[in-house]
Amino acid sequence: MMGPDEPERSFLERVRQSLPDLHPAERKLGEFLTQFPGEIASYNAQELARLADVSKATVSRFVR
Repeated sequence: MMGPDEPERSFLERVRQSLPDLHPAERKLGEFLTQFPGEIASYNAQELARLADVSKATVSRFVR
């Protein structure tokens, strides 16, 4: 949890910083998301899974 003086990091900043620690499938999804940041909100989990060539379960785990 962030303290009151810490600026909130953007979603993409958190993804980029987490990439080295992610499971390979989640890393693949994270890398895909950082390459197309403006389009993230326009896809549902199933579409993201298909586009990133990962499972829908991977997308669900990644979001959590």
